[in-house]
Formats: sequence, structure tokens, C-alpha cells
Amino acid sequence: MRKIIVIGSCEQSDFMLSVCKVLAHTGDRTLLIDGTRARNTSHYVSSLTDVGPVVELDGFDLGNQFATYQEALTWLDRHVDKYGYVMMQSDDIGFLTGCKLSEFDSHVIVTNVEKGSFHRNLYIVSQLIETSKPTIEFIHLYIPFVISSIQERYVEEMYGAFALRWSENIYRIHFDEKLFERFIDNQYAESIQLQGLPRAYIHKLLELTVQLTTLDLRSVKQAFKQAKRRR
Repeated sequence: MRKIIVIGSCEQSDFMLSVCKVLAHTGDRTLLIDGTRARNTSHYVSSLTDVGPVVELDGFDLGNQFATYQEALTWLDRHVDKYGYVMMQSDDIGFLTGCKLSEFDSHVIVTNVEKGSFHRNLYIVSQLIETSKPTIEFIHLYIPFVISSIQERYVEEMYGAFALRWSENIYRIHFDEKLFERFIDNQYAESIQLQGLPRAYIHKLLELTVQLTTLDLRSVKQAFKQAKRRR
């Protein structure tokens, strides 16, 4: 089982749900645990809130009713053989109590340059870093990415106070009104639609999925095509 942690205080649910939908078509069952404060993934399954802590969405499982990481871990220990991929996203240090970064295979920081979001991320990272040596590699994902007077170099320098090292790849999901419209439509449809996405968005989606897994790009592209056909 490959475990992925996504730390981020900006809205990334639609993108991560899309990643999980692709992962679900690679042949391994996938679970997304939503430990964010807003729990925006609940809008995609609002008709299934009474089913239980984990529900099925577009071929993968979604758990957004766990109060803490430890509660989610207890549940997962009873179902560990079911999953090939487990992704956990959170921006809540209370939820993450007891979480160890070393328990995860891939680590993602989702950020943007909005000051409140950025500083909340810094606080979460400061609480989770376990060593003074930069042994854990983080993937940097900007959602949404906008060009502003605040340079990426400033963001990198602020994180530089902590013992982490960055992956060579930086993923920037540019702000797009059409993507925001798709985000809203998906919530009301309670489905993750992959048709008609911008080419640049698809490219970043595929690249990140490759980096999060041990799969090659060809396999991920095939999974994406299958996921796109599923409505």
C-alpha cells in the first residue's frame, strides 16, 4: 500500500479527487481521507452522508467523516488489504495529531501566495517536521497559481527554515474560470468529470500522478482515458 499525504490550506479538493479517480483506474483500489477543516469533498457525496465513514465516489473510496488521523488509521488498520493507494489531505493540525511524515511514501504541499493560506501551511509544516535533517522530499503544488508581485523564491525561502527538501518538479495549476465552473458543476453532479479539461491541466494531473506512484506515464495515460470515459 502506497500512502500519500497532502498538506494544504487552500482549496484543492477537485484536483485531488481527479487524481484519485485516475488512480482508481490503475488496477489498485484507492482511498482518499479528507481531514481538512472545510471537508469540501462532502459536497460530492451529500446524498450518502448516512452510509458510513467511507463511501464510494466514481470508482474510489472517500472518507471525510473521521475526526482525527488516529481515528482514520484505526479504521484503515481493519481494511489495510483493500487498498493499493491511500491519500490523506489536511490543513488541520488538530486532525493531524500523532501523524508522522515518515509513515508516508509521498509528500505534497499545496499552497498559493495568499498570505493567510501560506502562513497556515508554514505552521502545519513546523509542527510535523520530525528531524533537523532534510530527509523528506516534498512536492510543491500551487493551486491556484497566479502571477503576482510575490515571487516563488520568497515562498521557497520561507519554507527553507524547516528541514525539508523540494522535489525538482513544481506543479502550477493556473487560475481558470472554466476550471472553477467545472469545480462547481462536479459538486452538484456529485461526480468527477474529466471531459473537456484544459490540456495544461491534464498534463499536470498526469505528471503529478506519475510522481506520486511507481507507475510510468503510459500506464497513467491509459488510466486517465478509462477514468474519463466513466461518467
